[in-house]
Amino acid sequence: MRRAFTLIELLVVVSIIALLIAILLPALGAARDSGRTASCLSNIRQMMVANEMFMQDNDALYTSSYLYPWDSEVYGSKPDSRKYNINGSVRRAMYWATDPVYLDYLQFDDTQVSNVFRTGSSGSELWGAHWPEQFRCPAAPEVDNNFDHHVSYAFNRENGNISYKRDAIRNASEKYAYSDQQNWWTDSDVANYAVYWDVTGEEWYNGGKAGVMYRHSEASNFAFFDSHAESIKKDEAYRAGDNDFNKDRWDPYR
Repeated sequence: MRRAFTLIELLVVVSIIALLIAILLPALGAARDSGRTASCLSNIRQMMVANEMFMQDNDALYTSSYLYPWDSEVYGSKPDSRKYNINGSVRRAMYWATDPVYLDYLQFDDTQVSNVFRTGSSGSELWGAHWPEQFRCPAAPEVDNNFDHHVSYAFNRENGNISYKRDAIRNASEKYAYSDQQNWWTDSDVANYAVYWDVTGEEWYNGGKAGVMYRHSEASNFAFFDSHAESIKKDEAYRAGDNDFNKDRWDPYR
């Protein structure tokens, strides 16, 4: 006759299962976080590779990191005109994540985005646009930023530059191009984790700026101007009080 488990034996089995769960859960969590970081690195590297292709076909000029006027009739043939009013009239403001020419190089799921900006009659349609899934970091919270953008990456805007000439960039393999963000632009100021990330995390600082998001175990993913990407801890990406170090990483022309 088959003997039934005693209470002590059942308690031993339950204890072993609980111990295994306690051992495995951190490992499973770490594996999940590692997968999100790898997926984010892939996204951010693709953005820079697309920007590199854009630059090669547009007079060695990268797409914009910040808002600039755009006129669809001249945009393709006169890239520098993106920065100025055209015939005294600005039709709408654009930046890298809403640049239809750049999106064509990126080859994300961008059909609805591109159509909004090619055919939309009002700049306000930007806020209701569909955003490619890859524009959101897998580790970012499932909320939109202050401007209802589904974008959790940013392009470098150090010293107020809204675009860069490739032949003027020095030490491209050391210069940050894209980073984890909740905004569409980034620079050495918002990389200061003591002011931004450590205080507000994924939220916006004082309602007006978002810091670099060190959301990958206190690290942020960066794409560089030579198109490689890596994950860097916050105290290695930015050094408080070391202006030379920070400028050497953030200023492409330095």
